[in-house]
Amino acid sequence: MANEFSNNAKTKIIAQEVVNEMPYLRKAKSYIPQEQMVGKKYGNTYTVYIPDPGKARIAKASDGRNGLSAQVEEIKEVRYPISCEAGLSEVMLDEWEKFGDIESFTDQVAMPHARNLAQTIEKYAVDKTIFDASQAVVGKATLSTIAEANGKLKKAGNAGSKVTYIDGVIGGKIAANAAGQIKNDAIVNDLYKEAAIGKFASIPVVECNYLPKVVGSSAASFSVSVTTGDKGFEPITSGTLVGAAGTPFKAEGLKLVDKNGIQTNEDYVVIPKADGSIPELRIEYEGKNGGNANAWVPTGTNSLTFKPMLADGKTYNVVQSRTTDAIAYDSYRFGNIPSSEMEIAKKDELTLQTYRFGNGETLTTLVRLVSPFAIGCPEPRSCVLAYLEEE
Repeated sequence: MANEFSNNAKTKIIAQEVVNEMPYLRKAKSYIPQEQMVGKKYGNTYTVYIPDPGKARIAKASDGRNGLSAQVEEIKEVRYPISCEAGLSEVMLDEWEKFGDIESFTDQVAMPHARNLAQTIEKYAVDKTIFDASQAVVGKATLSTIAEANGKLKKAGNAGSKVTYIDGVIGGKIAANAAGQIKNDAIVNDLYKEAAIGKFASIPVVECNYLPKVVGSSAASFSVSVTTGDKGFEPITSGTLVGAAGTPFKAEGLKLVDKNGIQTNEDYVVIPKADGSIPELRIEYEGKNGGNANAWVPTGTNSLTFKPMLADGKTYNVVQSRTTDAIAYDSYRFGNIPSSEMEIAKKDELTLQTYRFGNGETLTTLVRLVSPFAIGCPEPRSCVLAYLEEE
């Protein structure tokens, strides 16, 4: 029987279905040119560099000539590592060969397998990056709470298009309670397919199935040890967490430095993962240039005391407001394997490969779907989380 699976047309069908089922990643940004991904292998790590905006100043007439004197600062690029991983799905070819025409293949094979692969990658991406944020708001499940999160996203110096990801059930309740204030938009539907809920305050609201819930606890704590210098603290990447992963914490006096390098009055929030890790926290002193800082504290601060933001025993649905390109998503390729047939299809930033292996001993054929990727969130100031209290 002729092999009706391993041809590029069907591979492209699957690739399209995978992309359609990944709303969280659909507008992700490629941080590495595709030619630089050539040769990357599973388990390899590459580095994204976050540029240093520096520190501008105002020279006043009262400063005289001294106000114009150069104040040269060393440029510090922040390095963010991203590892090469892969989504996999396997099936025996006998099951696929029952469907010889493109239409049957699409409906009965490509779509269910593509959805499974896509949702597996989508959930992994959410789990890996959802708590990578530098600000958070806590409130009732209302439009005003989402509006506050969107406002903080703008105050962090984020330009360009933005998007809000929300659980579909919660989003539907908010839209109903708001009497249609989240409005459907043909452009949004075109961009986000059936995952679109509508727009609120000019920002698309998109359904995402795998956003977490976090239960608050008054006993939750997060502690870090700090090393101080002339300009601020040494970078902090982890601490000791007691309580649920994803619990947001604030410390008195810890404020956000926006992406333009400006010290703001917005609270900087740390959101530890299960292992106590947090996006790199780089703290400078008030009025100082700490080298690409993302937070600041008053001069003389030498410790941080974090307090949980969630109420004891309350359950919260996590909503993410972010720039559309906050998530890094890059594809690489596996090489051909001896005694196999391989096809490659590319759709948007996704690369999908199919491998076909024959087993002469059992007279069966194995088909493997491989979607190699690298996922991360290099800049947490590009994301704000809203914790919506369940009634």
